Order: sequence, then C-alpha cells, then structure tokens
Amino acid sequence: IKRDQMGLIRQFCERFSFCVQLHDQFVPHLTTHQVTPCTKLVANRSFKYLSAILSGSWIISSEWIEACLNSNQLLDCEEWEVAGVEHFSEEEGP
Repeated sequence: IKRDQMGLIRQFCERFSFCVQLHDQFVPHLTTHQVTPCTKLVANRSFKYLSAILSGSWIISSEWIEACLNSNQLLDCEEWEVAGVEHFSEEEGP
C-alpha cells in the first residue's frame, strides 16, 4: 500500500469504527483481508498475496476502501475481489 492510500485506510477505519493493525509482513492468524493496489482487479504477485491465498483471506482491491468512503457505507467486498495477477489475469480469481 502506498503512503497516500494509508491515509485512506486510516480514514476508513475511523469512519467505520474499525481497529486495524497494519503490518509489513503477512500475519496469518490476524489477517482476514489483504487490501492491494491493482488495475482492473489484477494485482502484482507478491509474498503477501500468495500468503493471503494460502490462509484463505479475502484479497481485495484498494478501490473497495475508496468506494466505501465515497458511499459512506460498508459495501460487500466481493465486487472488488482480485480476479488474478499480472500475466495470469484470465484465471478468474486467486
């Protein structure tokens, strides 16, 4: 997550009363959602991305955060679930 997106995440947490712990590394027993920047629901393959797949965490576009803030409500994250990774975007999901 880039620095400008960190501000959006903090705003999201405050607005929706979430207590979120941000980590540089993947923490399997704490992670329920992996928010990642992506284009057209296609993400970069990374260790955190692959770890989220193995743990069964939701992998969602950071655009979900923006959509929730813009609509002022928590939206179902399924619409923003990442559909693949670069070079394998036709695989229909992680």
